Amino acid sequence: KSLGITSETVEKNVYIQEVDGSSSVKNLEITLLKVDGNDMTVRLDGVTFELWTYSKEEGWRKQDKDPLTTKEGGKIQLINGQNVSVDYNIWYALKETEAKEGYLPTEPVYFYIPKTGTASPEKPQTGLDSKPFTEGQCISAEGELRINNVTPGFTLEKRDADTDQAIYDAGFTLYSDA
Repeated sequence: KSLGITSETVEKNVYIQEVDGSSSVKNLEITLLKVDGNDMTVRLDGVTFELWTYSKEEGWRKQDKDPLTTKEGGKIQLINGQNVSVDYNIWYALKETEAKEGYLPTEPVYFYIPKTGTASPEKPQTGLDSKPFTEGQCISAEGELRINNVTPGFTLEKRDADTDQAIYDAGFTLYSDA
């Protein structure tokens, strides 16, 4: 059905967004799943996050909501209008503020929720750490965002200074200044 609007009668850009009767974005629910980076079947509960929102005008801003903590099974449901405020084509960052004991906190995870038929949002210039923004994920509404955690560790090897060959059966003693 024609609305009687022609290109001659529209003088400014008009943006139309799907909304429900309460004027909030519909059906945006994301499942966050926190897992062990070495064994994806191990799910991590008790991990706490903050959700940050990006706008070109204000940069990164922490949402004024309660912290998000994974429950049993390593899951958090991010539900628009309940524990988060999310919209289509806006960049978000999940910043881990409390890691599970024995694990290192992950770097912030960046994502946006695409709206069908629209262009991707412009990437932020920097991440939460003020370093150049490198990558983010596109996840669907009602999608799942998997975040891997790793346990701390390192590899120590001794090499011959002249030949750069590995020296096996070398002994090491580690000290801590703590």
